[in-house]
Amino acid sequence: MRPCIGCGKTIDIRGHTGLCRQCWQRNTSFTLTNEQAAYIAGLFDGEAHITIYRQVPTRCSKFKTPSYRVIVEIAMTERQALDYLNSLLPDAKVVHCFRHGRRLPYYRLRVIHRQAVHLLTLLLPYFQCKRQHAELCLQFAELQARRTNPKRPPPGYVQEAEDIYWKLRSIQLNKKPRSKRAVERFI
Repeated sequence: MRPCIGCGKTIDIRGHTGLCRQCWQRNTSFTLTNEQAAYIAGLFDGEAHITIYRQVPTRCSKFKTPSYRVIVEIAMTERQALDYLNSLLPDAKVVHCFRHGRRLPYYRLRVIHRQAVHLLTLLLPYFQCKRQHAELCLQFAELQARRTNPKRPPPGYVQEAEDIYWKLRSIQLNKKPRSKRAVERFI
């Protein structure tokens, strides 16, 4: 128990940010200049991976529906560009990944969920190659915003979420859809 750096309440602080949950949710907005947004969009067009992560419930899980997260990540062997991005994007995580075989060690910057959605809305006008990926992730974020109760999704939510997930998965070049049904649905 320690005080939140945002509001000063003495409560259980979650994560490494030093903010309570309410202050952390309010602190998800950040701004970028046009030049910064264009630079980041150019990096993301060439190097980034924009996706929706799906976690399917297992037999032992308490939830009956899949859970989803929007993830934007970029990987590079040089850390300088990622440190600059990390200074612009709050709560972005830089992870050092060690070498495998003959590959060079690299660094990965990851932005998750609300931060990723906010970042994609800022970068959407500047995207060239990843525009369709970003639009599908933003469409998915709108679908998630309509979900009020996490334990009981509204009717048709799971089907719409699966449709958006499989559309995004089918346009990614390095990921092949796992079933013919998914391919036939979007061609």
